[in-house]
Amino acid sequence: MTTDVQTILASARRNFERGDTAVPLQIAEEALANPETRIIGLCIGAAVSFRQGGHANAIYLLDQVADHVDCPGGVYEALGVLNCLVGRLTEALFYGKLATTKADDLGIIALFGRNFPKFADAFMNIGDRPQLKTAKFLTAINQDEEAAKAVEQHLQLFNNDVEALDLYAALLVKTARPQEAIGILRTILTLAGYSAELSSRLGKCLLATGDFSGATASHDLALLQNTSSPALWAAALQTWSYHPVVGSARHAALINGWKDSISAQASTEPLPVVHTTPNPKLRVGYLCSGLTDADTKAMLVKIAKAQRRNNISTFGFGAGFAFEQGNLVYGDCFERWVNVGHMSETKVSDALRKEKIDVLVDCNGFLAPKFNALFLNSSVPVKLSWLNLPEGVALPGATAHLADVLPCGPLLLPSVALPPGGFKNEKTADQGIVFAADAELAEITPDVAMAWAKILLDVPNSVLVLRQNKDMEVPSNVSRLVDLFGNFGVAHCIDVIGAPSAAEFFAEADIALAPFPMARPFPYGTALSLGIPVIVRNQGASKMLAAAVTAAGMGKEMCAESVEGYVDHAVRWAERGKLALFREAAPAKVLGSVSFAPEAFAVALEEVCRRLLEQRVS
Repeated sequence: MTTDVQTILASARRNFERGDTAVPLQIAEEALANPETRIIGLCIGAAVSFRQGGHANAIYLLDQVADHVDCPGGVYEALGVLNCLVGRLTEALFYGKLATTKADDLGIIALFGRNFPKFADAFMNIGDRPQLKTAKFLTAINQDEEAAKAVEQHLQLFNNDVEALDLYAALLVKTARPQEAIGILRTILTLAGYSAELSSRLGKCLLATGDFSGATASHDLALLQNTSSPALWAAALQTWSYHPVVGSARHAALINGWKDSISAQASTEPLPVVHTTPNPKLRVGYLCSGLTDADTKAMLVKIAKAQRRNNISTFGFGAGFAFEQGNLVYGDCFERWVNVGHMSETKVSDALRKEKIDVLVDCNGFLAPKFNALFLNSSVPVKLSWLNLPEGVALPGATAHLADVLPCGPLLLPSVALPPGGFKNEKTADQGIVFAADAELAEITPDVAMAWAKILLDVPNSVLVLRQNKDMEVPSNVSRLVDLFGNFGVAHCIDVIGAPSAAEFFAEADIALAPFPMARPFPYGTALSLGIPVIVRNQGASKMLAAAVTAAGMGKEMCAESVEGYVDHAVRWAERGKLALFREAAPAKVLGSVSFAPEAFAVALEEVCRRLLEQRVS
């Protein structure tokens, strides 16, 4: 071993012992550039990959060394151990045997750390697809990014594993990478053959990229193959929520099919009669096991904390334990947390009875189809549907839809992260109006693009900025947007900008345009709290945002019943003096409304719950 190689290895080991991988990576890159030290560079790079969880990457790098005539024996042992750790028995045996033929380790094994097992120990504990099991565990505790990395490593070594491909596709959807998921799902359909579940998942991915026609076709095909699954009906309904004709006969047929599938799968086991004697304190439970959206969770936390603890006890029924990463946001907002992620519908009913819940508010909707039949039994006196369902549609067996009995929309989230120096937006009268939309690709339908184009054409020198998300980083998706707005001659008026938060995105805007019939309310609540007018159409899922804007006292000037009214509202607001007055006065007025004040919202919700409970037990 030359002095240069000894020096390189010693330097890498010293940095590894300090927990540093950046310097060893730099050392590896420099060693790779020199033919005489390339082998050592590959070994150090493999150790870096291993320490960062990249077992497959480490194997790939060491495989390049294994065929070299000067391969150190330590490489064979490292490959034997690594193949044990990823569950490749044949390869582990092969390299384990080779390791016995060469004793010159050169200190390679030391690069992998003190916890790197001996081959004999690793071989005794070899398991089937360990990285896939790790990914499943990480998925169960909502560590989706880390789970995706684990599956990626597994698939580098087992690229035809259909189960792993399926999990990877699901994780890509959850981590906002639907374009990649589409390719994975098509691969699975080729390898494993057609299934209704895969077709439905493909439909979800196509929708996320804005391909509504392809999405509806995939869901229709899935339902032709399987009409009994509530999950398939729910997925088809979710896609139809983006359709401009949400009240059509087709939409109604989907709703009926979904309800019928839920009723058919409802538990038939005899259950105890629900308690009818009111508790001294109102006991309200929130079924939130399917929630992944950070804004929705933040809203739920504010509501639960604001509910008067001397009058109400709040319970969270979620997936996983309270201390798991995905549930830490809830903190101590609930007096009690119940893990229902692993439970059946019957077991959840038992848990609700045990806790003597008076009112159960379902926040899951489509996000947890396995619990959609829960309201068909008598587990609680009052059962309220709320989030993640089509407008005006309640779960079968629900006492009511919360939007019908508390018509103020969701609790909106005000701006909490203003840009440095605060929000000023001081523009002169001759500067063009900046319209802004925080919309996903699926929300920008041709009807929405047409309305936005009409606004731009009616307001001279105006522009529309879209907030960049991961989907808009894909060139083909950007091309779709250019073509869509190009059809109306306004592609040159559209810009896509990145912003870490909705507050920073809307800070330089003049008027916010909410898409329809699907609009996520929380970014637009941030805009309104900044003094930015929000134009919204009272249609479909956008009705939730419209209700919140109306409750804040802005409905007449911002909420429209038609496309023509939507365009007219936007054009009327495009006047500098009017915008300046609103920006100055609106935040104080808005933040005092029930749509933004957690305490006021909690009081209104309590009144609704008590009224419905009295009607139920009287």
